Amino acid sequence: ALDLSMQLFGDLYPEMQVTGFVDAYPVPLKQAEIDVTLSWLERRLGKDFYPMFQSITVDNGCEFQDYDGMEKACRRKGKRTTVYYCHPHAPHERGSNENRNGRIRRYLPKGTGFEDLAQEDLDAIVGEINDTPMKLLGYKTPNEVWDEEIAKLQSKAASPNTSVALTN
Repeated sequence: ALDLSMQLFGDLYPEMQVTGFVDAYPVPLKQAEIDVTLSWLERRLGKDFYPMFQSITVDNGCEFQDYDGMEKACRRKGKRTTVYYCHPHAPHERGSNENRNGRIRRYLPKGTGFEDLAQEDLDAIVGEINDTPMKLLGYKTPNEVWDEEIAKLQSKAASPNTSVALTN
């Protein structure tokens, strides 16, 4: 069975809690695939993965049982992120995710099989969602806010704080 995996690129920095950016792709519903997906993202994003995914909040589905595997980094020693579980029957604890799922469900109603869904079709849906201005973002699109946050990350990486305090 396939399910739709959706990554919300938020929590880049405490001052910017939400970008509204969505990336989605069909993945098998297996714990090992969740770990593989996170490892793929970690390799794809490189050092930018860690500030982007400081934490991930998941529901209590069986595919999320192995929090150690989800937290373990593949590019460095230690943890790549911290996994939090929301309470059962408390979708409000993952409000942004539920909102974005609702947007995707406008195109792919609940019960839709994803086995025959082409990635190009899913990319078109996600593209439209990411190009829609949101009140929460000051009527910017998630793509615009995403680009701004990536630019901040790159700027911080290019010019680290190198100040020195001189004392007697």
